[in-house]
Amino acid sequence: LLALLVAFQFPALAARLNPQGETGFLRLNLWRASLNMARDHPWIGVGLDNFLYQYRGRYIFDAAWREPNLNHPHNIFLDFATRLGLPGLLAGGLLFFAFARLLLAHLRHGVARPWLPVLLGIYAALAYSLAHGLVDHSFFLTDLAAACYFLLALAAALPAGERT
Repeated sequence: LLALLVAFQFPALAARLNPQGETGFLRLNLWRASLNMARDHPWIGVGLDNFLYQYRGRYIFDAAWREPNLNHPHNIFLDFATRLGLPGLLAGGLLFFAFARLLLAHLRHGVARPWLPVLLGIYAALAYSLAHGLVDHSFFLTDLAAACYFLLALAAALPAGERT
């Protein structure tokens, strides 16, 4: 809530967050279309990298005609659901849940003191990834998926130490 209050102090950012503004209006239409797509393909989704073709061919609303060439739904949950269906959404949720659980275990049991800044950086990267994923790409770009797996491997390899 505090972040939203601060964000609305900047006119350019406030305009982007306004659902009546062009960006907000198009985003809401995109999310509605993505929900329809996910409902129509609940078990296996439309497949990897097929969002664009399904969206502009069948799901785009007339009001969103200015942006017909979007290749993802600009939301992490809708991205997993439209590409991979409900099983993919569940798998994505389990991946991030396991990641968060691993990081919490490090906090509970301790990590070697020199590695504490790395652990905090991994937490920050995970939080950023999830927050950014609510409004844009989050996982299904090669570099973003590689970063996610790199951070997960790094978190798994952190040496134990005294309780932090």
